Amino acid sequence: MIVHALLSFVAVQEPFVPASPPPSPIARVEIQPGGGEVQIGGTLKFTARALDPAGQVVPRAEIAWFVGGDIGNVDSTGVFTGGYQGYARVTAVGFIRGQQGSQVFGEALVHVLPEPPASIALDNRPARVVAGSRLTITATPFSRHGDRRSDPVTFTSSNPRVAAVSADGRLRAVAAGRATVTAKAGPATETLVVQVLPNTVARLTVEPAAPAVRTGDVVQFAATARNAAGRSLGAVAVEWAVVAGAGLAQIDPAGAFVAELPGTYTVTLDVNDTVAFLTLGGGGSPTLAGSSRTFGVDSLATIGVGAELSLTNSALNGAGGVTNQGTLRLQNTTVNAGVQNAGLVIARSSTAFNGALSTVPSPEALATRV
Repeated sequence: MIVHALLSFVAVQEPFVPASPPPSPIARVEIQPGGGEVQIGGTLKFTARALDPAGQVVPRAEIAWFVGGDIGNVDSTGVFTGGYQGYARVTAVGFIRGQQGSQVFGEALVHVLPEPPASIALDNRPARVVAGSRLTITATPFSRHGDRRSDPVTFTSSNPRVAAVSADGRLRAVAAGRATVTAKAGPATETLVVQVLPNTVARLTVEPAAPAVRTGDVVQFAATARNAAGRSLGAVAVEWAVVAGAGLAQIDPAGAFVAELPGTYTVTLDVNDTVAFLTLGGGGSPTLAGSSRTFGVDSLATIGVGAELSLTNSALNGAGGVTNQGTLRLQNTTVNAGVQNAGLVIARSSTAFNGALSTVPSPEALATRV
């Protein structure tokens, strides 16, 4: 009988259902300000209130703070400190201590700005230039913690009659003397003393003259400016450029050349009105043109198949000579260098050949004077 009663009790017993926690009295968390901007190392004070559905402050509600990621951090009082450039999401959590499920979240977005420029690094420092030279000065600003900045850098000259410079760094050496070029980005400045030498440049020499280059190799070119007597003028600034090429290559202001893809590349350097050039690799390349310039060829230069060198009112000088496999187009130009022609030479309007012009026999070879 007792056993039967116990079984009956078990059969009719209801399953246990835990009680649901009461709803949170917090409807929303209000953060002030709703967002903002600070610089790296700067602070922004936030406050938060836990509000009920009627917009009234919830008694006994507490606020906890946290921020995701490493852009910054926030302390227990709501003070945010910027750590790195970027965006940080600051979160305030409203809750009732001891009441499960009472947490409600509020968020604010903070933009952490980089520090202002504290220093400027000049990418090239042309200390000695020849009158008539045109160079480009480039610079990069940095914050006090060494972070690269993107602020524009502007340039000025203390003596534009000696060395004039545009706001974007294009330097023109006007006359012999000294001038100070100042670069400015925000509160940061950097100066460069430029000495302008009298123009006595007759030709330029390039070393190495004909390097063997593989993709990825760094070739360091050096240039020597010489006067009419052949004497070196010492270290003077030149402007390097890769002006032609079917591939992908670059050269820095110091003359370091690197090719990322196979191809033909023409490297030029410029000082005053004198341009020296040489060609690397083989195959075709675009046109290299000059007007009222002097091209110096102290080492053998090549105009590749499909390439063209076009000179007007200019001079082509040097003992190295030119091998032409493409087109050499001349107008009112004096050629003082030897030309070995396996392509097309077109000479117009009083062009004079003071150096040897030899034609390599070829069905396509043609030398004409118009």
